[in-house]
Amino acid sequence: MTRFCLPARPWKQVGLWLSLFATVILALVIALRCLFNHLPLFGQYHDDALYVVTAKALAEGSGYRIISLPSAVCATKYPVIYPWVLSLIWRIKPQFPANLLALEALGVALGFIFGLSAGLYLLGTKRVTGWIATVLVGATLLNIKFLSFLPMPMSDLLYAVLTVSCLWLAERIGRRGPDRFGPAAVWLALLEVLTALTRAAGLGLVLTCGSYLAIRGKYRALALSVVVFLGVMSPYWWWNQSNQPPGPPWLLYYTSYAQWSLNTYRDSGAATIAINRASEAFSAVLQVVWPLITHVPYLALSPFQYFLIYRLGYLCLWLVLIAGIYRDLISPRRCQLALYLLIYGLAMLIWPGFLQWRLVLVVLPFLYYFYYRGFRLLSGRVKQLFRPRYKAYSWLTAAISLCFGLYLIFGSAWSSVLKAGSYPRRMPLREDISARDENLDSLATYAWIRDNTTDRDIFVCNNDPLLYLATGRRAVQACGYEGWRFLGLQFVTPDSLSVLLRQSGASYLLLDPSFGGAYLVYAELFHSAAMLSASKPGLLTPVYASPHRLETVFKVDRAFID
Repeated sequence: MTRFCLPARPWKQVGLWLSLFATVILALVIALRCLFNHLPLFGQYHDDALYVVTAKALAEGSGYRIISLPSAVCATKYPVIYPWVLSLIWRIKPQFPANLLALEALGVALGFIFGLSAGLYLLGTKRVTGWIATVLVGATLLNIKFLSFLPMPMSDLLYAVLTVSCLWLAERIGRRGPDRFGPAAVWLALLEVLTALTRAAGLGLVLTCGSYLAIRGKYRALALSVVVFLGVMSPYWWWNQSNQPPGPPWLLYYTSYAQWSLNTYRDSGAATIAINRASEAFSAVLQVVWPLITHVPYLALSPFQYFLIYRLGYLCLWLVLIAGIYRDLISPRRCQLALYLLIYGLAMLIWPGFLQWRLVLVVLPFLYYFYYRGFRLLSGRVKQLFRPRYKAYSWLTAAISLCFGLYLIFGSAWSSVLKAGSYPRRMPLREDISARDENLDSLATYAWIRDNTTDRDIFVCNNDPLLYLATGRRAVQACGYEGWRFLGLQFVTPDSLSVLLRQSGASYLLLDPSFGGAYLVYAELFHSAAMLSASKPGLLTPVYASPHRLETVFKVDRAFID
């Protein structure tokens, strides 16, 4: 069994256990607040509602399909494991939105399992001590972005849990015993299959574990795990390719990561995408990791102050992280985690869509660990350079380490206690109404749609899977999300809206608020609908407006577009 770095008599470490317990309890209380505050905003992220739609399809025996779309195409974009897990909840409680609390609570549970298991992994592989593990776990669980993300029914956190399991098992195989064909390699392959069937990024984890086993000379275990992995995954890949639906470009956003990415690179160019992703990553990663860093008033800084903090300061933090990764990468025994972070980071950089901060959360405790390694390496170099007196230097580094740990824990806790669960509003510029009014407007709109339309009617709107879950009406989103639109920020135009109305067979157009494109999608949809109405009188006839006029339903006269 893996031996932990805990003392032989843990009851002597009362402070450690009490600190961990208090941190977990505080994080749990804040997470519950986030859970209940997020319920009215379910579906605004779009992907979360898509996962639930496919889970509903699985639970009701419709197959793995996006049944909210007019053509109910096979769900060939998202791997199947997470929707299948959600479908178990749907089978137990099939009434929506009564089952929404359970669906979102799953993410909270997975988040805590991930944070604690990541700490155990770092501890069990003797990378950190008990106190360091407590600080890393606490900084993760109390991170404001982490806590705010927990209620969203997304596959990231299940993927993160499975990632820790794969890394730990591969490291155990690589570090212990002779190279042989054994059950451990089979279990590793099965875990890799589950990870790859949870998120497409799991393929990078497979490459990581395989590379580590090769570095450690475990060629038999590597060969067996590869054979089992390919044997189990091949039928899924065959099904996926066989069921890729033909259709217009906007349908690719629902059905294919690979083809959508290739089209984006073709339309926008690799250089443009690389520059945009590197620019986003330079600030976005650090602003997720470091507490309170977003509180700096960047707009109020002088050019010199801005350069010192945002350019030079951020660059120094990146160099510390790179140094920590390098420290582990050159060690054959420790290199696996560094390899994984590099491969995962490369996948983030080549992804042509927005660099979303949720992608950072699945490696958050590992980023904290590599910062710890980087600062420790820096401390060692300073000691060699200046050769200070050992005792004085030891006291100084201990004091700095203590302050740094307190900053991570209390800085994260301060931000989360104040703001975690304070989700953005649908219409932040409407100061005359509250978030509750916004939610009531959506409920009133869905009630009108249920009462005044039939299940044969098709809608174009922003939150199409949510519309289906709430009303049973099929829909497509108003933005086709072709890759070039991300870079040009031209999500909806009169021409693209006209094409969607025609190709989807829409009977109605719903102008509903959306977080998409930092609210640009809703603004551009509103503007495009107005332009179409002006250029083609009679195409769009308003038939309903919500009480506070946040949402408007238009009847589409297909004689103008067919």
